[in-house]
Amino acid sequence: RGKISEKESPIIKGAKAVYRPVLTGALRFRWLVVVAASALVVGSLWMGSKLGSEFIPQLNEGDILVQAIRIPGTGVEQAVEMQKTLEAKLMQYEQVQTVFGRTGTGEVATDPMPPNITDTFVILKPREQWPDPSMTKAELVETFEEDLFTLPGNNYEFTQPIQMRFNELISGVRADLGIKLFGDDLDTLFASASDILSVISTIEGADDARLEQVEGIPIFTVTPKPNQLARFGLDIADLQLWLNAAT
Repeated sequence: RGKISEKESPIIKGAKAVYRPVLTGALRFRWLVVVAASALVVGSLWMGSKLGSEFIPQLNEGDILVQAIRIPGTGVEQAVEMQKTLEAKLMQYEQVQTVFGRTGTGEVATDPMPPNITDTFVILKPREQWPDPSMTKAELVETFEEDLFTLPGNNYEFTQPIQMRFNELISGVRADLGIKLFGDDLDTLFASASDILSVISTIEGADDARLEQVEGIPIFTVTPKPNQLARFGLDIADLQLWLNAAT
């Protein structure tokens, strides 16, 4: 049996040499330490309340979805021609690999849309093939937005394919946050929505705020003449039936 002795390592000795005077000073000025620690906690809570937050962080899907919204009542042929111009504009960017779109409701009506709305899928090249690989996706979207709004007759919403689909499933709108107004007078609703948009646009952090396209719907009013209808043996119900078939 050899002699057993207990020794402290140099690390423990160095830690004690630093910790012992600090502990002694903290115990001597205990109230100062308590006040300083409390001030740090309160300051941390205040700074934490100023940090930005979001419900679900956005996932970078790698691609972009540009939803083109045109005037309600736009015909299929006109929408297709406008979509061709839009896709040709997007293909001019060297960051874009391919572009394809879907106008209106597909054969499998899982996502019903009118003919004036087109989902435009922009598939991007790998970042190392971009002219400027340091360019962020947000900067590219801003460039798209500035360029595409020069095309007349279109309004756009920029998002991502999966993100847009989930937003529609959750809230019925394509944005992360939507405000819905209900009423009978379309003009009053549009005026109120414009006022809300002007307020939201001034809020820091609000980006790409816009109104749904509700104006421009072609409407014609028919005033029946009962005497003239009676001459042909018709009534108002017959007139409505014929008008419904014609439109």
